Amino acid sequence: MKKSNEFTEPELYDIFNNDCSDDIAWYIDYCKKYKDILELGIGTGRIAIPLAQCGHDVWGVDNSPDMLRVLRKKMKTKNISNIHIIEQDVCTLKLNSKFAIALIPFCMFNFLLSSEEQCAALLSLRECTTEDAVLIFELITPWTFFVHQNKETFMHYRSFEYNSKNVAIYLKNDFNGQDNILTQNRLFRIDDEEKEIIMKNCIISVEKFQKLLNLCGYEISETYGDFNNNPYKEDSTSLIVIVKKVHGTKE
Repeated sequence: MKKSNEFTEPELYDIFNNDCSDDIAWYIDYCKKYKDILELGIGTGRIAIPLAQCGHDVWGVDNSPDMLRVLRKKMKTKNISNIHIIEQDVCTLKLNSKFAIALIPFCMFNFLLSSEEQCAALLSLRECTTEDAVLIFELITPWTFFVHQNKETFMHYRSFEYNSKNVAIYLKNDFNGQDNILTQNRLFRIDDEEKEIIMKNCIISVEKFQKLLNLCGYEISETYGDFNNNPYKEDSTSLIVIVKKVHGTKE
């Protein structure tokens, strides 16, 4: 059975995340005073499409042609023209405009596996945002996928029906505590067919994220443990961090 990176299998990405919607209303509410929104890791448009349907112009960055192929198809089907696709790497981002708000949602930042990549993304983002910009990050925590629980065999995650097909998903974690890299194998059984994809994430603590931000001229404004604005705790399954630039830092 072929193992693929999840960004080359956007249909499986959508299946895995088909019931993820708790964050959408939160982003819509938070962004309501902004016309133009920058989103890093736009993917297949899970967040961008609802924002666009609310009247925002969304400028979406992604370096996966496969994910963007699915996004373009969705935009055509839904007759959406106010999503502007930017096929670039977030670590070397070059834009002609600056934005007052930037979304880095759905653990996109965790896909940057080294401190060098993480700092490069933060520095390139500085050049694309205004002095008073708000940046919103959602990060993986040790409880998001129970990353601290390594498994030698696949464990059942959930089963459901999707587009008239029976889907069962199984997960197998391999978490390296030395470099904080989670390798997660996701096995899909869709009717009688099996497919497997691999996801790699770097788990970043609040303390490490603060150090990265300080190095790149940012500071944390607020943190939440979920999209009901509850405080972040050690066992929270989400970490939402609202970030602003440090005043007086040069562009």
